Amino acid sequence: MIIFWVKILVSIVGLVKPIGMDQHTLSNRFPASEMTELSDTDKQDFYHLSEGSDIFPYDWLVRIKSSYEQERTKTWDKGFFDGIESRVNVIKYPNSNQYLLDYIGLTAAWSGHASDSSDALKSEGAQSQLRWVGSTPSVRMVGINCAFCHVGKVSVGGVSKIIDGSQAMVNVQRLYADMIISTISLLFNGDHQLEKFLLGFNYSPSEAKTLAEDFASETLKETAFSKKMQLLAKKIGLIKNLSPRTFAGEEQNIAHHFERLLKLTHHMKADQDIGVELRKKFEFLASFAGGSPKFTTQGETVEKGAFHKSNDGFTRLEAFVSAGNRIFRDRKDWVSVDGPVGLPSIWGVNKKAVFHYTGNTNTTLMRNVGQALSLGAVILDEENRSAIKIENIGKLEKLSVRMNAPIWEEYFTPEFVKKQEVKFKIDRNLVEKGQKHYQQLCSSCHTPSLVGPNHDLEYYPFIKLSVIGTDPNLAMNAVKPIREGVSYSSMFVKTMDGILSTYEKEHPATRASVEACKELDKRGKEWIRESYNPNADQAQGVSDLFPIVPKGSGYMARNLKGIWATAPYLHNNSVPSLWDLLQPAQRRPQIFERGINNFDPIKVGLAQRFAYTSDSKGIQLKSKDGQMMEKFDCEATSNQQLSSIWEVDVCLDTKLSGNSNSGHKFGVNLLDSEKMELIEYLKTL
Repeated sequence: MIIFWVKILVSIVGLVKPIGMDQHTLSNRFPASEMTELSDTDKQDFYHLSEGSDIFPYDWLVRIKSSYEQERTKTWDKGFFDGIESRVNVIKYPNSNQYLLDYIGLTAAWSGHASDSSDALKSEGAQSQLRWVGSTPSVRMVGINCAFCHVGKVSVGGVSKIIDGSQAMVNVQRLYADMIISTISLLFNGDHQLEKFLLGFNYSPSEAKTLAEDFASETLKETAFSKKMQLLAKKIGLIKNLSPRTFAGEEQNIAHHFERLLKLTHHMKADQDIGVELRKKFEFLASFAGGSPKFTTQGETVEKGAFHKSNDGFTRLEAFVSAGNRIFRDRKDWVSVDGPVGLPSIWGVNKKAVFHYTGNTNTTLMRNVGQALSLGAVILDEENRSAIKIENIGKLEKLSVRMNAPIWEEYFTPEFVKKQEVKFKIDRNLVEKGQKHYQQLCSSCHTPSLVGPNHDLEYYPFIKLSVIGTDPNLAMNAVKPIREGVSYSSMFVKTMDGILSTYEKEHPATRASVEACKELDKRGKEWIRESYNPNADQAQGVSDLFPIVPKGSGYMARNLKGIWATAPYLHNNSVPSLWDLLQPAQRRPQIFERGINNFDPIKVGLAQRFAYTSDSKGIQLKSKDGQMMEKFDCEATSNQQLSSIWEVDVCLDTKLSGNSNSGHKFGVNLLDSEKMELIEYLKTL
């Protein structure tokens, strides 16, 4: 079940990295008229404004004990935020912050409130609170926004620098998994956890004991017999961990129990109506407990979607297809979720003609609305009312387009790298030689043409799988229909149009700001490419001077500005450094460590800290004195148990489906000295 929380991040994965028209002569910066550095207030907004996808009660999160830490330490003493910077690799904002949460990309907002009054602030206090919207209760809910996946950092010698707009090395499914699994453990009062939990909500010890016992008894009564047996076996120690499918078929019950728990923790009456938004969000959370169906009508096995096999983990999501499954497809129609993609950088997004690794859309507002929807900004009714916060999404987009690609020498100053400055000093003689290699081997794909209504948007070539040779899963899955006769894009456009139309009708005062969002990127009429056949919107796109993205399977070339700050490489993050990317596939690392920010200035990418295990199926981390420490098995199976799941996404096994590091053979035949010249030039982009 771990893999699913993240899979929903359909469009987070979308924004592919752009590049200037002539990167040999133009600055890495955008024109001054379009670019201004983000102020501290701007950064706080970008890091914490809610998109409406806040799905977990804040008052639970600050009191809950971490299931991951329990598995690691064998105690229930660790709170949810204990160790979160290492296990999720989320970045803590170093400066003072007006918003409730200090970790970049984590949001907190009051349910049921409009954008201008929803975001939770520190000034409101941290104690458990309950508001009302009419007769409906409103609580603070926690989620993530675009900054969670698009703000990264690099570390050298224990010192780190934050890079706004960069690929983040976060583990989204671990964050969501820990929320869900830790809460499910409360429902049955295992190890008296619910009893202890309730003490934080102004219950006396005797009240907490009685309420927890009654709650657990009611939960167990409503649980299917086969599940009861598994829970009992776990409780008495006959089995170590619950099976990935322990709660398959229990989704509605779990959502009901979440609602019961909210009423208990916030001292509501048992018959209190919590409202459609909170109810839908609990259903959204509970839907992941049972995982994907084992088989689909498309005849594919999707066992890996049931928990975690090869996909996702640090800095990756299986987003596009999974979101289509979750939002649009019936469970019987689900497509296999085996095409994970890296979280891309977003600098220069306002110059992109089309988005996503497959180039399947040019729509900014719809893409961002879809992102919020896939993260938990639920659709509330058949009229397409939703929890999406359009104004905040517009603010986030306007902030994102002001981000510059990072410049090597501005980040790696002598003061920053201290005694290591020689390793970081750019050799201008090598740069000049490397530029020649670049022009010969790279520029034809990585230099865009100008398209769009004003002839000022950058379009990168669409490269067929037969040419690029990289892992095909994403490209193949992305062109599969929702169901027979219904394309993904037609369903997506219809749903997003409905959401926006309903929102504008019900919020007439915000119509101007919504329209401003639509025109923000100067794309003219927005359209989404049909999976198999061009539609009317795409025809309009052509008349607005957009190209028709080929209908076959393949990937868009990427912008190489700031490429040094975006490891791992390829669309599925299967290569840890630029040096490795310039090697033939058989010489690229088959297994490598991720979830780290340590930077290698020579290879340009992730600095590795490990040795391969003797069976070549995993890695062993070294201690400071050179002794071998923890061993991590990189080969997960469809029956992977919980304790192993926490470990397996530390490393990436490129032999598994969706993880292939093959293809992109450009430059592999250069001499080693020439490869270093090319890398030196790439540092300057």
